[in-house]
Amino acid sequence: MFVIESATIYTYCRREAQHSLSIRGGLKAVVHTDIWQVAIMFASVVVVAILTTCYITDVDDYFEGLQAGGRLIFGNISPSPYVRNTVWSVVIGGAFYWTSSTAVHQTMVHRYMSLPNLQMARTSIAYFVLGSVIFYSVLSFLGLLIFNMYKDCDPLSAGQIMNNDQLVPLFVVQSVGHIYGIPGLFIAGIFGAGLSSLSVFLNSTSVVILQDIVRGCFKMQSGETASAIIVKGTILIMGLLVFGAVLLLEKVSGILSICMSLVAIATSSTFGIFTLGVLVSLGEHSGHCC
Repeated sequence: MFVIESATIYTYCRREAQHSLSIRGGLKAVVHTDIWQVAIMFASVVVVAILTTCYITDVDDYFEGLQAGGRLIFGNISPSPYVRNTVWSVVIGGAFYWTSSTAVHQTMVHRYMSLPNLQMARTSIAYFVLGSVIFYSVLSFLGLLIFNMYKDCDPLSAGQIMNNDQLVPLFVVQSVGHIYGIPGLFIAGIFGAGLSSLSVFLNSTSVVILQDIVRGCFKMQSGETASAIIVKGTILIMGLLVFGAVLLLEKVSGILSICMSLVAIATSSTFGIFTLGVLVSLGEHSGHCC
């Protein structure tokens, strides 16, 4: 993974030398905002997990309920592609998914480019991997706590929520909602997670449109002022589209699965192209297009 990431950072850094100063300023701002947003996101999840753990009175009964509900299965080696979580899908599929997401995904490359040199980019990747392991472990534990609380009563069937994506907010309100400040901290964590992804997505996509479409396809060599107008206009238009998409996605259940599938589809082709370029010296643009 580090080989692919290093090659990606080096390739994009060469192109970054041609970007305007205004665009580079936007890149640097991404790192500072992401740090605060991720910190709030971490704090909200960890605090909720710690507080709700205190409500577990019988540890043996807790694990027995998880075992009976099929939530503690670690050795499923079924070769069937229709089973969602097996050893093969998690290890092999997860390796390809995370490598493509962290090595060649535009938003991640955008973050790498905002750092001053290659060594700091590699260091940020190491911190990202460590933080992701801790964060997803806490999320998994929080999911087990939610299952333990609602194992005898389905909030969706009871009409307490409209779809399964509302289960976590319901859990927070019903378990620790009486504690002053916790619901607000959780909402801040949700906004931090959303803004962290959305801000870098809007910035990176606008730069791609400027470099690959405006300057690449249409051969328009815009100046610094015109480039800034194009980037800001693109961000405004995409922001309005995202706002409109929210009105549609709120009616859809399983947003996380849909988003992960779309990201996997989008990054798989890019990952294949970069892997070909790293491993095969004869690879060139016409072969990539085929």
